[in-house]
Amino acid sequence: MATNLHILADVCVNEILSVSVKASDKKDINETISTLQCTESDVDELLLSDSKLQQETNEKANELLSSDNKLKQETKGKTDELLSSDNKLQQGTEEKTDKLLSSVNRSTKILNQDSRISTQKKNNKKQYRKRYSREESDILNYFFANNEFPSKKEREILASELNTTSRRIQVWFQNKRAKCRRKIK
Repeated sequence: MATNLHILADVCVNEILSVSVKASDKKDINETISTLQCTESDVDELLLSDSKLQQETNEKANELLSSDNKLKQETKGKTDELLSSDNKLQQGTEEKTDKLLSSVNRSTKILNQDSRISTQKKNNKKQYRKRYSREESDILNYFFANNEFPSKKEREILASELNTTSRRIQVWFQNKRAKCRRKIK
């Protein structure tokens, strides 16, 4: 922009010099020269303000770059935090999935035992009484001594240990409680 003004000033000066100077035109030439001098000072001011604007622009650009770098660092930190928490959640989900699968496997095992026993009931019209071995009786008596009313979960655990159904364990505990009541009377 400043160079355009210099070129314009040079063109004006050349035009003034090329015009033949007449006495009547002398006044016009003096006015033109004073205008050109004002224009030169204006050009200098414009050049000064242009350099100031460039400096301010450079400073703003540096500030923007600095804030951009800060934002990038913050974003990277937050991204790392999110990835870390995502990994923790994924590990927790895998652990819960493993627990659920093992629970399903146990339940499936119990259901298979129950279905096998119910199939035996359908095939055999008369079902014979199952007698517990000495070790099995000791286990049942040990649990009875600690808790006369086991929960469903405890009965299922005992049933899986003794390879029978939780219903048979329940009946054994009912019979054992009745036997104890008879002894007391």
